[in-house]
Amino acid sequence: MKEFMNKKLWLIPTLLLWIFFSCQFQTSNPKTQIPLNLDLSGNKNLSTFTKSIHYLLLDDFDSIPLADSYKFIFSKKNIFVQDILTNSLHKFDRRGKALFVFKPSGEGPGEFIQMEDFQVFQDTLKILDRSLRKILTFAPNNKFLEEEKIPINSSAFLSVKNKELYFMDNVKDNSESNFILYSGGQLIEESVKIKKGFENLHFGKHNTFTSNFDDGFVFSIPYTTDVVFFNKELDFEKLISFDFGRYNYTDQEFLEKINISRELTHLYALENNLVKDLSLFAKLGDFYILTVIQSGKGIHYFFLDQDFNLISQFNSINNDLDQMRIRNIPWTIDQRKLVFAISSIEFYNDYIEKFSGKKVEIKPGNIHDFFQKNQQKLREDKTVMVSLEIKEEIK
Repeated sequence: MKEFMNKKLWLIPTLLLWIFFSCQFQTSNPKTQIPLNLDLSGNKNLSTFTKSIHYLLLDDFDSIPLADSYKFIFSKKNIFVQDILTNSLHKFDRRGKALFVFKPSGEGPGEFIQMEDFQVFQDTLKILDRSLRKILTFAPNNKFLEEEKIPINSSAFLSVKNKELYFMDNVKDNSESNFILYSGGQLIEESVKIKKGFENLHFGKHNTFTSNFDDGFVFSIPYTTDVVFFNKELDFEKLISFDFGRYNYTDQEFLEKINISRELTHLYALENNLVKDLSLFAKLGDFYILTVIQSGKGIHYFFLDQDFNLISQFNSINNDLDQMRIRNIPWTIDQRKLVFAISSIEFYNDYIEKFSGKKVEIKPGNIHDFFQKNQQKLREDKTVMVSLEIKEEIK
């Protein structure tokens, strides 16, 4: 009996030590709710929040066309565009001229077969191949530099100095959390637990880690209305959630439908005009831009200040600047610009429908100048970037 008690006493400090080291990696993630009323959205003149419109044709290589543009990253010199259909990455200069294409080529050193995510740091490119569990680094001159194996099955990443922050996309790989931070190859923090029932539900995302104020970063989690904030050292900072009231797609409703079929999930959202997740949340100039798709109702735009106070909201745009149709959803941001990606053929047809037979004034840089210079290539299957440069003050 005495020997048994001694063993039990020995186990107590061991258990306490295990709890201590387990808890130091996991952060508590209290959530702040930000209520927004979709019923208050209305029409907005483009001129009330937009300084100017910029048009750019991505003139891809004829031999290696950009088939299905997905994630965009803008550096000072270049534009990087992921082609989700071909698993390749297209590099353009800031005028839209094609420079290089990083193509899947194999499983050897300097090669990848499936590009899950990519990041750009001063034109140095990093590509994540989830299937091979490695990150490849390429120099600004496109030459392969190095590759490193990653410790977990991550779908998105961010690397700063000697730290790597991974998003798990609901994959439990020796962790219950969706965000895992490593430093020098050692686990140092886990944050935002994977929701019960969401395990192994995986969703693509074309905007992953984006820059925030004070050199931090933000990440909006797919199929939720949650946004996670990290500081410049990649440490977890806070978690906020946008509350759309009766238009929320609750976790219970979503799981009930998704476990039957994705088609039923979309149909239920359509019938009830629900919001499934955030289309875009990012720092845009001195503001935050939030866009959501309300099923059956269309796109809602929200401009928020840095404390998440509402500045402006609307769900339709009147282009009183150049009268061109604003097509598709806002796809990404480029510093102070809200960027839309549009098929060049659709753009061409929209222009003809709007301005055919009308007298137009061609000025350097305006839409008519852009159309005249690119008229032939617009008829091909290319991508037009429409960028709205946001004002310093929004009405």
